[in-house]
Amino acid sequence: MFLICSVCNTHGVANTASPSCTSDEYRAGQVCCLACPGGYRVHRDCTATTNSLCSKCPDDTFKEDLSGQKQCSTCTKCVTGLKVKKRCTPTSDAECEIRDGFFCSESADKDTFPEATLSCQPHTICDSGVQIQPGTDSTDSTCITYVAIAFIIIGCICFIILLVLGALFYRWLKMERELTEFANRICEMETPEQTLECDTLRNQLLKKAKTRKQQKEFDD
Repeated sequence: MFLICSVCNTHGVANTASPSCTSDEYRAGQVCCLACPGGYRVHRDCTATTNSLCSKCPDDTFKEDLSGQKQCSTCTKCVTGLKVKKRCTPTSDAECEIRDGFFCSESADKDTFPEATLSCQPHTICDSGVQIQPGTDSTDSTCITYVAIAFIIIGCICFIILLVLGALFYRWLKMERELTEFANRICEMETPEQTLECDTLRNQLLKKAKTRKQQKEFDD
């Protein structure tokens, strides 16, 4: 059952003299009628001889301000993942907040919804892995599976092995180059008759270097 009240303007009836309505009036045809206060909607417009009639907003609807609105707005319903922060009143809409363990994002479909709507889902539970970042009100939890962790560990081990092998190969090349330069310096000081002996010495030095390298790799 609606509560009906009569609203009069400053002259007691509709204002037809002013070309524009004041802030507390609304236009109904050629006349200015006094607007209905918050929590009330216009039930019947005024005329040149009768006053406006206002009726209280029905349950689960609201109207905030003084206006000539003929329908009250539907109160917001808190969907799954949301809880009521402030209940709807005849003069204000309900307010919702995100429940613990949920995250929400805005989604809009211009063909269906005139405005963006909230879509809420529970945070992902990392049953088959490890949580690396907890969920927030707007983002889901971030998980990494045990299989992915195993691949990461294997990749790190392979990388370290390659670094060690690369370092050993570089060391061997450096040592071989130094021995070759040393042998060349010795050969430069020898006479042409001793060239054969010098080449033999150089080959022996290189052979010993390779033998030491192989022995070190075996010991390691």
